[in-house]
This record gives sequence, C-alpha cells and structure tokens, in this order.
Amino acid sequence: RATLARQLLLERHELGAVEAVGLLGGMQAQEPGPPYIGLWSRIEGFEAPELESALEERRVVRATAMRGTVHLLPARDYARLHTAIAEALEGDMARYLGSRLEGVDVAALVEDGRELFAKQDSMSAAALRDALAKRHPEADVRAIAAVVRTSLPLVRVPDGGRWGFTPKAPFTDAERWIGQPLRKRPDRAELVRRYLAAFGP
Repeated sequence: RATLARQLLLERHELGAVEAVGLLGGMQAQEPGPPYIGLWSRIEGFEAPELESALEERRVVRATAMRGTVHLLPARDYARLHTAIAEALEGDMARYLGSRLEGVDVAALVEDGRELFAKQDSMSAAALRDALAKRHPEADVRAIAAVVRTSLPLVRVPDGGRWGFTPKAPFTDAERWIGQPLRKRPDRAELVRRYLAAFGP
C-alpha cells in the first residue's frame, strides 16, 4: 500500500499532469496511449488535452529512459537525470546486441549519429537507419541504429497520432527540443532519491 500511495494509485489526486508524471519517477510510455489511462486513474478530473498540451509545449518529453524503454518525464527532470542513466543505457544495449556489433567502433558510430541529428531537426527511425547504412554498409543496420538511439539523448516528436504520436514519430536532439542543456556531470544520488520517493525502499 505504501508503494501504491507513492504511485498515486490509492485515490485520485488534485494534481496537474506534469506534476503527477514527475512524482512517478518516470511513466512507462513504450506505447503512447497508456499514460493517458494511467493519469486518468491518478488525477481528479484529468482530460487528455492536458497531457497533449504538455507534450506539444515541451514541458513533458517521451524518451528512452530507465531499463532502455520509453517513458514520459517532465522536461526539467530529463535534463537533470539523463546523464545519470546514460552509461547504463549504453552498456545494456551493447550487451543485448552482443555479436551483432562485432567489428563496430561504437564511439565513432555514436558520433556519426550525433552529426546526423545536428544537420536535421528530426529523423524517423527509418531515415536514421538509411543514413547510417550509407556510412556503415557492412554493419547490421538495425543494431547500429538501436545503439545510436540509445546512446544519444533523443526525444520523440509529437506528430499528431491518436495519443499524440504515430508509430513513425521522429526523434530529435533533446537539448534542442527542451531548449536547455542537459546536466553534464551525472548526479546518481539525486536519481536514487527520486526513485525512492516514487517507489520506496
């Protein structure tokens, strides 16, 4: 019950969507629709346009976060916490892909990805794969694209789907989208505090 209370699931609360997402320590959003149901379960009088507006106004972002899956986070939290999980994300993806990355210079690959996103406002997953395939024709293109998407701080751009995003929603550089720099030095102590506040010991 203590964990349910921390996750705002024992009763509905009079909170805004951005505040509620922040209290949850990241809200699972691998598919774009479930967060709307999740917030409806937690917030008194919640209506979908409130979250839609927060995403379009860039106060909430949809991005790869904990466990390498897609979450909703307040933009300010993403900017503060991304560097604390970045190393784990990269390591987990490299282990998951294993031999599919054999012979790939991952550091150089990530820099290629950074250069591609610096040249364009946004790119779909398919466009990123095509661009990387031209630079690395011998590599497993789906594997190297996954590395780039996980290693770079990228957020999904709302593109007008039923829940704000279609399956082809593009990616863009997080700092550009949020309009503020990400924290350079990882603050893992803050990440632990935020996790305990959301889930408890």
